[in-house]
Amino acid sequence: MPEMLLRLKRIKTIAAIVVLAFLPMLQVLGGWLIVEQKSDRFGNFGMQSTIISGQKVRIEHQTSTFIFNLDSNQTTIILPRQKVYWRGHHDSLGEALYRQLDIQISLMIAQLPEKERDKASEEMQFLTALMRSHQPDSLLPDHFRIVATDSVTRILNYQCRKYLFSVDSLVVEEIWMTSELKPWDQIDLRRLNQMMRLFNKPNLYSAYRVSDEWLSMLGKGLLMRSVAINSFGNSVMEVSAVRQTNVREEIFLPPDDYRKAGIEELLNILMGGPETIKPDAGEPELPKLPVKPRTTSPRASPSGPPY
Repeated sequence: MPEMLLRLKRIKTIAAIVVLAFLPMLQVLGGWLIVEQKSDRFGNFGMQSTIISGQKVRIEHQTSTFIFNLDSNQTTIILPRQKVYWRGHHDSLGEALYRQLDIQISLMIAQLPEKERDKASEEMQFLTALMRSHQPDSLLPDHFRIVATDSVTRILNYQCRKYLFSVDSLVVEEIWMTSELKPWDQIDLRRLNQMMRLFNKPNLYSAYRVSDEWLSMLGKGLLMRSVAINSFGNSVMEVSAVRQTNVREEIFLPPDDYRKAGIEELLNILMGGPETIKPDAGEPELPKLPVKPRTTSPRASPSGPPY
């Protein structure tokens, strides 16, 4: 009997050691992994992976990784080429970025011929207003539409309905959405888009991707394919893999051997210093369309979730 008790005690001790050893691996959160492939008319190709868990999102490209923590309002930027990272409050990054932009824009306009300065200044003021705006969708054209079609197809064996993003009668993007997958339904999409807009080019697409119509659709499904239409050739994005998965908390932290950079060093890398990040080869180049403020509310069809 004493031997049996001793054996049980040893088994409990070994079990405790095993649990402690694997505890970090057991601390997981239910989440999603989405992998996208992107190509453009020049034959460039690239990939993007997105990991979602709770109110945290990690978006990874070849040259950079962005981590958004909506609970703490913090952004982490990881630069593998330089082996550095920056982490801080989203608003402090925005303020520093806008200050740097204002300096660069002033220097650029000052170098233009005097007769071109007023026009260039007006255009730059509009773009910076679009970046700073808390309601960028209000700058969309009057006749902006997201319209459902009768076309249905299967992508990765999920049923997807085709939608058209159009301005007046011009279709500028075709999108396929599925309602069978809802990785974004628990995410505060408005807050996420506000944090991500610092890193998006201000154009028609970035404006409509934060509109009420788009966020409503995204909260009820997943964008599986996008074709941005251009007279010189289309840019295509398609989801190549998507699944629910367990996500370790460490995935939202920078690597231990990376050095923490200051905000000025980060902006120097991102905005034109000697270590500037070049765009990913496969990042689709979207058509540049004029954006004018709308005066009426856009109408979307349908109002229900995509199929």
